[in-house]
Amino acid sequence: MRISRKLLKVLLAVCAVVLCNQAMDFVLSPNYGSARITFTELQERDDIDMVIVGSSLAEMNIDPGILAEKLGISVYNAGTAGQSPESTAMLVEYLIRYKHPKEIVYAVNYSSLGNLQSLASQIAFNAAYKDAVPLLDDIRADLRFFSTRDHFRTAEALSCWAPWSVNHTFLRPTEIIKNVIEKIKGTAPSESLNIHSPTSRYYNSGFQAYDGMLDYNDVGKKTSIGYFNEDFYPPALQSLKDIARMCRENDVRLYVVNTPKPVFDVVSYGPWYFEKMQVLEDLFAEYEVPYVDFSLAVPELYEAKEEYYHDYDHLCYDGAEVFSASLAELIPYFRSGGYKDLFRTPEAYLASIKTISSVDFDLKEASQGYLIQAFAWTGSNVECEYRYLIRESGTEEWTVVKDFSVADACGIQPGTGTWDIRVEARVKGESAVRYYTQTVRNYR
Repeated sequence: MRISRKLLKVLLAVCAVVLCNQAMDFVLSPNYGSARITFTELQERDDIDMVIVGSSLAEMNIDPGILAEKLGISVYNAGTAGQSPESTAMLVEYLIRYKHPKEIVYAVNYSSLGNLQSLASQIAFNAAYKDAVPLLDDIRADLRFFSTRDHFRTAEALSCWAPWSVNHTFLRPTEIIKNVIEKIKGTAPSESLNIHSPTSRYYNSGFQAYDGMLDYNDVGKKTSIGYFNEDFYPPALQSLKDIARMCRENDVRLYVVNTPKPVFDVVSYGPWYFEKMQVLEDLFAEYEVPYVDFSLAVPELYEAKEEYYHDYDHLCYDGAEVFSASLAELIPYFRSGGYKDLFRTPEAYLASIKTISSVDFDLKEASQGYLIQAFAWTGSNVECEYRYLIRESGTEEWTVVKDFSVADACGIQPGTGTWDIRVEARVKGESAVRYYTQTVRNYR
């Protein structure tokens, strides 16, 4: 009897913890979120011919409505924020088992293939996935989660069983009340996104897009290489192979696309960018899967314009519409195998760039002041000129330290206080200027 009572107390305590956890998740986890939207809508769809998968590069850059219209098929965008290759492999397995698409487009990028991934994004994906699958798949999802990347095998990762603790949790009382009301009313997650998101809007079939164009004079070191490890993470590469294998074994045509990037982001990698491109091309070639980088597309297929980009990885709405139309044009070439002539070599791509995409500079302390090392992100055959300026922070007037010349380095000696340092760059002989500004506090 004592044992039974103790066991009953344990069971009641466990039930109380589970119920409390569920209540916290209901109250604090947002009604929206890309993974929640994706799996909520996928459960309602059984007529999908083509599915787009991947991280926000898929979610924010590819409009399935355009592909559906131009190809005459049903298309859904199942991209989610921070979707790792391991998560994509889970998603592809789910799609093949339950939705039976004929074609899958995988939007992949280098930063998702490094070792570091957003724990919160993976937990959000895992939680949404588990809500959509049977119990056995639910358990398998947790086992996969803890057996993938190193930083998923930490105490912090235990929050996968309490996703409200990391899943973009609401903290303000007014937001909590709104969130609960939306869930009680049964507000669609996509509708909630449009209510709460200040920078993006949901459009159709899993697709949302950013508002606003990239400010090329505010780039500096805000490039994707800052999130990239020099080597691809082996488990991530294995997941790519698993995805290709699953598609081949189930007669699903797979197309892998690196979505277009602004020039500065490609060039900032140096030779690494194209070396890594070749690694992925070779990997997918083993499974007879096409891999293309849309940054290298010929202008007849996709003509990149600066106003298309929201940041180093994402297009704004207008750019996404243009790119999606280009992707729809490419699909028949994927099907026939005649797509390679639509993409340039790395050398031809770099030679085609005639303008400066953005400028950055490093500051190093010298014996008197600072040494500026400037560099412009541009093509392989462009000669640049630089100008160096300084002003006291909070003032309007700039002082030219060194006027335009081909010199990419300059010494500067600010006085005591806080100073703005600016480097301007232009193509030699032209008037259009790109610039970047840094603020330093000088104690000397």
